[in-house]
Amino acid sequence: MNTLLLILQLFPLLLEAIKAIETAAPVADVGAAKFQLLTKTVQSGVSSADLATAKITQDQFLLWLQTITATIVTFYNILGIFQKSSPATPVPAPAS
Repeated sequence: MNTLLLILQLFPLLLEAIKAIETAAPVADVGAAKFQLLTKTVQSGVSSADLATAKITQDQFLLWLQTITATIVTFYNILGIFQKSSPATPVPAPAS
């Protein structure tokens, strides 16, 4: 039950965080970087004590976060909240 409470507490925050990241960087082909940003942000706010109270390991938490993030992004895509975006423009290498 404690795990469910943690998930329910984080769910509305994840909905908004995912929208905020996509709004800030509506670029295709950088999903891994967006997920890393989300993961690091959420991890900074969830302590080891929170995970222990929820009886969930760090690995289980990360798996849950990955699964729910993919589900939310798919849902937003279906609703048309996230529009198709163009691929990221490569940054030119600095001149030597």
